[in-house]
Amino acid sequence: MKITHRLKKHWADIVLGDFTPHNIALGLALGTFIALLPTFGFGVFIAMGIVFMFPHINKPATVMAFILWNPLTQIPVYILSIHLGGFLFDGMPVVKYDIEILNQIYTLTRRFLIAHIIVSFACSLIMYASIRGLLKIKL
Repeated sequence: MKITHRLKKHWADIVLGDFTPHNIALGLALGTFIALLPTFGFGVFIAMGIVFMFPHINKPATVMAFILWNPLTQIPVYILSIHLGGFLFDGMPVVKYDIEILNQIYTLTRRFLIAHIIVSFACSLIMYASIRGLLKIKL
């Protein structure tokens, strides 16, 4: 048996293990959602805490989502969130503070965070559906 074939089989055993397509897709979707949230590096710890609380979630799949959604691949998602936030909150009343910088921070944070949660959730759903579908075909 070639060494590359053995490595691929070993990798498949680690990732797939005794997990169902649902568990693997759930791990990738959860990892995607947490990786996309602006947690400033704490997302890995949040994900590992959730994964250890729910052992039916595939841990390697969750880690793979963090590898997939590195800071470079998150840039288009952030841009989409900024544009969606501008669309959703255009013309909405703004809370006025006496200090102008607080007005700007509040407006930008509200627009970005709410839109980013929507975009992250949508990316997670797409990830779950596509991976589950692929694994059902493959398995």
